[in-house]
Amino acid sequence: MKKQTQIIFKWGLLLGVGLSVLQLAKLFSDGFDFYAFGPVIDLFNVLLYIGILYMGLKEIKSECFNNEITFTQSFARGLLLIFVSFFVVFIYLNIQYGLIAPQQMEVINQKNIEEYKNKLGKDSITTQLMDQYLIAEKEFITQKQNTLLEQGVIDSTGIEILKAHLDEITQMHQYQISHPTDTSQKITLEKFDDYAHKNWISILNVYIPQIPKDDTIAPYIHAIIAAIPEEGKSFSPFTVRFEAEKEKIPQFTNSFAASLFYSLSIILYGVFFNIFVSIYLYHRKKKVSNEE
Repeated sequence: MKKQTQIIFKWGLLLGVGLSVLQLAKLFSDGFDFYAFGPVIDLFNVLLYIGILYMGLKEIKSECFNNEITFTQSFARGLLLIFVSFFVVFIYLNIQYGLIAPQQMEVINQKNIEEYKNKLGKDSITTQLMDQYLIAEKEFITQKQNTLLEQGVIDSTGIEILKAHLDEITQMHQYQISHPTDTSQKITLEKFDDYAHKNWISILNVYIPQIPKDDTIAPYIHAIIAAIPEEGKSFSPFTVRFEAEKEKIPQFTNSFAASLFYSLSIILYGVFFNIFVSIYLYHRKKKVSNEE
């Protein structure tokens, strides 16, 4: 039993140190934008993990079980080896996030936000979000008209003409974006703003030339619609959805929480690798026994 414990600690420590070194390498590789080091280091992580786990369990099998080990025996000792490496990596990450690179937590937090946004952007827009957007967009256009009137840019007569034009094209626009002719087109959150803006442009390209050239209202129509992409980001479906769900994004304020969160992946991946390594060692035992 003592020999097993020594072997488990030896290989567990070796695995933990190896994974910690790769974590340190990944930290420094973040500064190299010219080459994607991340995937390479991830591959080393997998190879290192499987290799050391295999070597450790193979030594236990030969030294403590006379080269005959069951799946359960191998898997149980593999778990102990994994937990040893987990604590080593956990301690190292506490040092990394607390002393070596405390700013790394903010980098991680920002990456978590970007990853969540990328995932969120692939979702299709819902009917509820579409309805909210249409209401907010109409309110925005009305507010812009009121601002022109309050600032004395347009008089009451002009504002009525402007309102009539904007009401007409807004109605056309909102119907078209909520009832697309191409039903096979998937309108995702990340593409919706561009989709809505292109629809505005196509409508204005047809509508504006129909307004008499001596009509001074046309420039204000252009100005109000042109302001939507930038000033209307606050009511964009993507922004509304993100603001409603951003509390779900992992955000770390101390090294302990960040270290624990990322160290848990050692256990999760370890269990997965341990299953296959243990099956392999068990089948090798059966194969050797059959040959004998």
